[in-house]
Order: sequence, then structure tokens, then C-alpha cells
Amino acid sequence: MGTLFKIIGLLISLVIAAVFIYAGVLKLYDPAQFYADIENYQVVHGSLAVVTAYILPPLEILAALALLSARWRAAGLLLLAGLTSLFTVLIASAWWRGLDINCGCFGGEPGATASYLWMIGRDVLILLGLMLVYGLNNYKIHSEIKTQSSF
Repeated sequence: MGTLFKIIGLLISLVIAAVFIYAGVLKLYDPAQFYADIENYQVVHGSLAVVTAYILPPLEILAALALLSARWRAAGLLLLAGLTSLFTVLIASAWWRGLDINCGCFGGEPGATASYLWMIGRDVLILLGLMLVYGLNNYKIHSEIKTQSSF
């Protein structure tokens, strides 16, 4: 059973890491478009939006890589869960305020409009996946502790 959980956790981690690496690379490719997407949320502006446009993509990539590392998995889980939660709140806020935004999640397309339910649903699925990886990782740790303490 432990091997199955390990494989499932690895597969979920690979999918989530691939999504964040892909998203980060696309944003790095066109930081001006990502800056415009950030501005459209009407939450941060000017210098702070510029800094966000340059710092967030490498942070996503780094967190995704950490998720794939046994040593840094917990940090990657925490960072990706925090970022995804923040993204979800920002998307819901834009929807609530009636903004017609381009998410900017995957590099952005000028003139594209948001499908808020899709974006929020996608983020919830990512959060559920991260929670599952966390749970499977902790199950593995607890079962190893039980096995070692029975000797």
C-alpha cells in the first residue's frame, strides 16, 4: 500500500510541478504582458507590479522544483499552496468587482477574457492535489515511524 501511495504522490507532484514550471516559463518569456495582466487586477500598480512581474515567475518555478525534491517538498508544498490560494482570492476579487481580466496564469493573450469559474475550479483542483500530496507524504512518514518503533 505504501508503494502505491508513493507512486500516486509522485504523479500528482509531477503534474502540479509541470503546470507551475510551464506557467512560470511563459511569464518569463513575456514579462511586459504579465505586467499588464497584473495591472488589470487593480490591486498593485507601478513599481510593485513590475517587481511582481519579474519575481513571481522564478518563484513559481523554484517552488515547483522544490515539490519534486524529497528534501524541499514541504517548502514547495507550502509555497505553492500559498501562491495558489492567493491567486484564487485575486481571481475571485476581480470577478466580484466585475473586472474583465486576462488571468495571466499562463502568459496571457492580449484581449482574452476570463472564465472565472474555470480559473477558480482549476485552482481548487491544484489545492486539492497539493493537500493530497501532503497527506500521502505524511502517511509515508507515519507508517515508517510505526515500523521503526515496533522493533
